[in-house]
Amino acid sequence: VTVNNTGAITTTGAIATTGAPANGNIALTATGGTMTLGNAVTAGGAGTVTLSATGATSDILFNATTSSGSGNIGATAGRNVTLNAGSVTTTGNVSLTGTAGEVSEAGAGLISGALLTTSSAAGTLLNNANTVTSFSGTNTAGDIQLTNTAAALTVAGISQTGGGNVTLTNSVDILLPDNAISPGAGAVTLQSSGGNILDGGTKSPANIT
Repeated sequence: VTVNNTGAITTTGAIATTGAPANGNIALTATGGTMTLGNAVTAGGAGTVTLSATGATSDILFNATTSSGSGNIGATAGRNVTLNAGSVTTTGNVSLTGTAGEVSEAGAGLISGALLTTSSAAGTLLNNANTVTSFSGTNTAGDIQLTNTAAALTVAGISQTGGGNVTLTNSVDILLPDNAISPGAGAVTLQSSGGNILDGGTKSPANIT
């Protein structure tokens, strides 16, 4: 399924590739307007979902869930990517880009996947009960915040250049390879509520903040 529109896109009916052919991809592009997902977007099997809102003030609003069985899901907005009531779920990777704004969870929506990659200009604020196995984030102003409930969270790489803080919270272990976080002038808080923080292969006591 491919949809390109000059201007905004608002979906009210479900979009799905769960029948034949298997593993169908979904690509929605709004050129110069906001994309509002008002009903489910579902890619079957390994089908990918690619969402793009290319205007300088264009947002992507998840008001309903976007999912794939095992395919990657990507959303790139000219300004903000906002999860309202809608979640983003897959066993594949998730990439969210707020080019001139935020990547945030403003409602009950959450993220479930393998590697979560975010890029933002004004902050990444993801404090719902997300379940991702690894995280990579880039931000140039504001804070990076991720709350996660997976068995272990691997920090794949974080670059924070705007002076904001970095806060990662996981319900079990946080795996922190050497030099995985470049925090700039901001503070870094790592909190494992029920496990350990493993820094460069060195085991630290539980519940370190």
